[in-house]
Amino acid sequence: MSNDSGNQKVQTLDVTVIIPAFNEEYSIGVCLSAIQNQTYDNYEVILSDNGSTDETVKIARSFDGVTIVNENETQGSYAARNTAITAASGDVIAFTDADCVPDSRWLENGLKQLTDTDADLVGGNVVFTYADQNDPAQLFDSITNMQIEQNIKNRNVAKTANLFVYKDVLEDIGPFPNHLESGGDVYWTNKATDAGYILSYASDAIVKHPARTFSELLQKQHRVGRGQIQIRNIEGWNWQKRIRVAAWILSGFLPKPPHYLTRDLSRANISVTLFIFIQILLVAWVCRIVEAIGRIEYIVTEVL
Repeated sequence: MSNDSGNQKVQTLDVTVIIPAFNEEYSIGVCLSAIQNQTYDNYEVILSDNGSTDETVKIARSFDGVTIVNENETQGSYAARNTAITAASGDVIAFTDADCVPDSRWLENGLKQLTDTDADLVGGNVVFTYADQNDPAQLFDSITNMQIEQNIKNRNVAKTANLFVYKDVLEDIGPFPNHLESGGDVYWTNKATDAGYILSYASDAIVKHPARTFSELLQKQHRVGRGQIQIRNIEGWNWQKRIRVAAWILSGFLPKPPHYLTRDLSRANISVTLFIFIQILLVAWVCRIVEAIGRIEYIVTEVL
């Protein structure tokens, strides 16, 4: 396909950008400003508010062309996304998060990847920004979370921080699981690729995301642990699975071997001193423990 014909096909696509939000007053303005500065023009924006009690909605209303829908019944970003999907008119849904800052060519490049590769879904590139480049928690977050290229290459899944999907694929696969606290995007994209839909990676469809501080990282990993068991709960239990999950949870209290971090740092082209490397190892261990605690907590309170 020539570049001209590919560009013509892209320009015929109506796009709906969906952003779930809960108390995002410090980031939503920057996110929406970046979305309004896109090189691609044929799109609408839906912000799905999940019961914010701060100025998130007021700030969003100050932007022209932003439709606000409300998801107040179920707390969770996947429920908020599902509510926005029902209001979307686009041929393509472009997902991002309220704390992300899309590059000006984000939509253009993501859509070009969809049409040039005949993909059904496209995961874009999440580039981390740092408040402190020597902070071990932020470094750990940036080399382990939202590694979209690796997620697609190794697991054929992607994340809704930067995801393009044809709406008819969403209609075929069905909504995200409303109740999941974490992992719903991985669960959903896995269902889509298992059903035969093609997932591609767009390195130049970029959104920037702030690397998390230690406290933010612990909150996330606790939520991830709970979400992992929620997903397994959907799939059902038998005795063999219970034994495997129990062993997996117990292993979460052990530190990972250092060579995993060495590999991840090398892949991200990041060099650190031995002192910072040891700190990152400790952060990684604490995160594993908190994640395991989240798994146990959900099993005790919701499964047993």
